[in-house]
Amino acid sequence: MLRLLSKNIKGFTLVELMVVVVILGILTSIAIPMYNTTQDRARLRACQANQRIIEGAAQQYVAEDKKLSECDSSAAIYNLLKDYLTATPKCPAGGQYKMDNKGKVTCTASGHVHYLSSTGS
Repeated sequence: MLRLLSKNIKGFTLVELMVVVVILGILTSIAIPMYNTTQDRARLRACQANQRIIEGAAQQYVAEDKKLSECDSSAAIYNLLKDYLTATPKCPAGGQYKMDNKGKVTCTASGHVHYLSSTGS
């Protein structure tokens, strides 16, 4: 009898394992939405940076006494500004860039606007 009571039992109980699983589930449910939000924000910032780069290339194009034409796709923008861009601009969210004849660039992806207001140039 004494021998059974002093027996050293190793391992985890089912309750301990379930507590660990619940804790991991809670941490995952917090981490995944934060990761997705960070990824969306990074895509938006990259798209906005691309728009500024295209606008800079358009300004260089105009500075050389060339006339801008309206472009309705990223490929058309690249064809017009190929001397100033190293590659066809691509939105990280899959949108297409459009440029008006004044050099203002927009993206067709939802919410990918780098202008704070509609007033201005």
